[in-house]
Amino acid sequence: MIPQVRRLFGDRRRSKHGALARARVVFVQGAPAPVLTGWPTDQAAEIDVQFDSESGEQLEARARSRNSWLVTQLQTGSVVHIAYDPRKPSHATLLEEYVR
Repeated sequence: MIPQVRRLFGDRRRSKHGALARARVVFVQGAPAPVLTGWPTDQAAEIDVQFDSESGEQLEARARSRNSWLVTQLQTGSVVHIAYDPRKPSHATLLEEYVR
């Protein structure tokens, strides 16, 4: 499966069946330069966020974003909304990426 489609299905699953939370941006790492021109790759920026789970413990997760405008607007300490799977909270979906 193409990496972008696989990521889209994972984001959809987390937002539909996962838990929602408000998170603070800890670190933003920009997208790497493409390795092979014309080859479908998942060149996305990685955003580390910190949030409180439903049980009250403080967790960290990594979200990915292909929205370059959004990534440039995010600063350390910014509040964002995420969806995450409580069974695997280290991966999150940044909901702002899908809001227009």
